Amino acid sequence: MKTSLIPIIAICLCLSCQVIELEPLSNEVNIASLTPTSMPSSNVEAASMLHDDSEKIWQAVAFKFLEMEGTLDCRADDKITLNSDGTYIYDGGDLLCGAEDNEKLRSGVWNIDDQGNRVTFSFEGSEFFAQVDGFSPDTIALTSAYMGLEITGIYISN
Repeated sequence: MKTSLIPIIAICLCLSCQVIELEPLSNEVNIASLTPTSMPSSNVEAASMLHDDSEKIWQAVAFKFLEMEGTLDCRADDKITLNSDGTYIYDGGDLLCGAEDNEKLRSGVWNIDDQGNRVTFSFEGSEFFAQVDGFSPDTIALTSAYMGLEITGIYISN
């Protein structure tokens, strides 16, 4: 099933961090306390929660990377809009992190697997995957990898 997922989720997880010039996380938070404990019962339910049958905007609120938990200032204004037609628009905000995060707007297609627990984002011929760790109508926790390092992100919806 093709649905549109907000680009912040996978793109932020997969393309957002700079390993060489990693800035300290601010506003330290406990990722576990923000992670929803439920999961959708199907990919149809998951897709509906992700895009509200039209579009839904998700904002990054916290990350866990290299045992650090909190937010990066350059991620605080990032948003991803997931559309029900399977497309997404990633808005990197006014403060970009650099490296691969060097464009304000990106777009592509997204979908969720049959079990509703893995989101795939396609961008310029590449695919990025994010495991769904927890889900609620207004919060999602996703884990992916960047350069072989695990990154968990918490996103809230509008």
